[in-house]
Amino acid sequence: DLNGLQPATPYTYRFEVNAVLDTAQGRVGHFTTPPIGSASFSFVTGSCNGDSKSPVWQAMRDRDPLFFLGTGDLHYRDPNSLDPEAHRSPYREAVLAYSPMNELLHQAPIAYVWDDHDFCGNNSDGESVGKVSAARAYREYVPHYPLSNSTGVYQAFTIGRVHFIMSDLRSSKSHWGMMDVVQYTWLLQQFLHARDNGLVAC
Repeated sequence: DLNGLQPATPYTYRFEVNAVLDTAQGRVGHFTTPPIGSASFSFVTGSCNGDSKSPVWQAMRDRDPLFFLGTGDLHYRDPNSLDPEAHRSPYREAVLAYSPMNELLHQAPIAYVWDDHDFCGNNSDGESVGKVSAARAYREYVPHYPLSNSTGVYQAFTIGRVHFIMSDLRSSKSHWGMMDVVQYTWLLQQFLHARDNGLVAC
């Protein structure tokens, strides 16, 4: 958890593992915290990442975005296993291992929710055997806003006067709907929060 950060402030970070600071230049991360209240900002968004070396990642980085909004299929490795490592390795090998995607993620925070190929495979749903492992790997590898339960990744956050609502259409998907009653209730609450606070719901 990150606490005590000041709004609209640039930060630089490094990782320290077992009391050893990683000083490699290519592993320095940067981000700027969002402003509070009405303000101008820009972000980049994308889904269906089939190539982490694509020049589109550099083009997004060149926009100097406040954050990257990933709306699913951050990779196409289709993991579906009880072993969490099967769900961890795609983040390392298909997302973080390549420039320029890696460089974008070192410059801008990510707000990301999965779809089928980065959850448990093509057309996967809440009955997938790898559901718990996928949720564990996501929590270990992906910075995120507060999550409501142990397996879903739906989340919401506000920047300026925009309330971003990210629904999870995989982990509780069933034959009768794209989300369960708990998430649907949460979703309605998010829309009401935006309405009652004069925010645009995105």
